[in-house]
Amino acid sequence: MSFTVSRTELNNTILIHLSDNNHSTSISVIPDVGAMLHEFIIPVNDQPFNIIDNYQLDIPVEDQGREYFKSAKLSPWVCRMAGGHYNFKGQVYQSIKMHSDGTALHGLLFDQPFAIENEFANESSASVLLGHEYKCYDPGYPFQYRCQVRYTLHPQSMLEMETVVSNLCETEIPIADGWHPYFRLGGRVNDWELFYSAQSTLEFNDKLIPTGKLLPFDQYNQPKPIGETTMDNCFLLNITEGQPACTLKNPANRLKVSLYPDASYPYLQVFIPGHRESIAIENLSSAPDSFNNHMGLIILPAGESRSFKVFYKAGLE
Repeated sequence: MSFTVSRTELNNTILIHLSDNNHSTSISVIPDVGAMLHEFIIPVNDQPFNIIDNYQLDIPVEDQGREYFKSAKLSPWVCRMAGGHYNFKGQVYQSIKMHSDGTALHGLLFDQPFAIENEFANESSASVLLGHEYKCYDPGYPFQYRCQVRYTLHPQSMLEMETVVSNLCETEIPIADGWHPYFRLGGRVNDWELFYSAQSTLEFNDKLIPTGKLLPFDQYNQPKPIGETTMDNCFLLNITEGQPACTLKNPANRLKVSLYPDASYPYLQVFIPGHRESIAIENLSSAPDSFNNHMGLIILPAGESRSFKVFYKAGLE
């Protein structure tokens, strides 16, 4: 069969592999650690190349320092929540899952186990559906909901990632969604070219919390070398169906990644870590701190669901 689904285990970690056997392309997912994307492998000069900056599996993930939140599922909020608290319908809620910088960072599911709910493969694609039911284990978010993540590998090294959030409460709940992958293309970020079609950038304060202001920004509306630029910024995208909203390219080896979010992900966060060997490009349904500033915040009615989808296409240009 052209596409297959398989499993392996390494140091008590289960990996799900989706493979396009005709084109030597595959992805690997770790269900037990936030449905994490561990590998996206494509052939480069007849050798397998993983474009995802991941964690070592011979060391427990929790022992490797989670400050980078590699490939984290961001739910039920994205990026930073100021002070870890917010007001919803006149009630103040305080999260106990706090980061060292004094914010509640990247939600509550990035280290939670997801169950394998379904696997499928045929001649045109392979997919796996993973699910986690959040049962109010943080008093800062006492709203029960289900988060399902479906990875689907398509031909031509195209990866589809869809998240469906379902409200299991009898009342409406606040929700946001996002992803936090780090891409590596060989060498250093300084030598790569970046493009994203932005309407504006969000003004941040010194704690990387949005002030509420949108500022004009078009510096990467055409491909541009990154150079020595530092980034930890959020942008409001122009999204055109069928066109990439963001591309990243290494001219030295011609490796390129293109991102195609649908309208559910209108925000893009870009972060370059200090080692400058990879770059986080984060599709977000809302702005950071949206539980407080309400920029893109979704109020999901009781019993309803919401879908969020992005495609990643990798290859040589």
